[in-house]
Amino acid sequence: MGWFDRQLSGREPEDLEDELGRFVRASGVDRALTTICGPFGVRRFVIRFEQRGDVVTLTDLETHPLPMGGGPPDPRGAEEGIQPLEAAINRLHRNMSTSLPWTRGAVAVIRDALDQLEIMPLFDDDADDAALADLGLPEGPGHPLEGHAYREMVAANEAGMQAVHSETSRRRGSWTDWEITADDQTLVLEQGTGSARLKTRVLGTYHPSSSRFAWATEAPLFDEQLYNTGSFSATLDAVMELGMSTAARLGSSWLFLETLGDGDDIVLAAVWG
Repeated sequence: MGWFDRQLSGREPEDLEDELGRFVRASGVDRALTTICGPFGVRRFVIRFEQRGDVVTLTDLETHPLPMGGGPPDPRGAEEGIQPLEAAINRLHRNMSTSLPWTRGAVAVIRDALDQLEIMPLFDDDADDAALADLGLPEGPGHPLEGHAYREMVAANEAGMQAVHSETSRRRGSWTDWEITADDQTLVLEQGTGSARLKTRVLGTYHPSSSRFAWATEAPLFDEQLYNTGSFSATLDAVMELGMSTAARLGSSWLFLETLGDGDDIVLAAVWG
């Protein structure tokens, strides 16, 4: 009989699972793990910890890259989240000490490409028996910006992206007002010397409030899964890389980025000329 079964004391397993969920949320373990996972990407890992004296210490991370991309924690997220996670696990230990005590544990984490996060805390002998290989693979395909095909696409268009980046930097801030025509085919820039009308193609919009990018094209631009996924989580840096690689593949000169109206949403468009 493992730790979980010993704590049931006549309760239904679902009731104990709900109680563990409340402990996890109250301690902040879920928030620290979200930070470790990073802003986007498929994740699958196990973090182990144990009581040493009066404190609980993180002892091990078990993970490996997945075939669809992702798997290990986000490097920057891990750097920012490890100390908060250790503090949260110590709060979890204190909060559970009178009703559901333990001296060692593990937390298994799975996140799919749709950002659905599953956290599974295990304690004492249940944690000892847990293994990364026992975790199922995240459902669905990998995240569009994390797979091998995307990295290969970016590498193959590196020269074109550099040219797009250079021209984008040169053009940035050279207009006082702008408009994209209703058919999304012309960018009108108001400049100090007058207006310029440039061929354009709107690619999509980035929504900082939700950290999501959405394509705005009527049909996929290319065959890869990335261009057939309507929207996905991303950072602005990742979206700019995507925009420049796409602009380079389309043969355009530069990438137009501007906020829409009074909000913070950003439109991305490939521009010729």
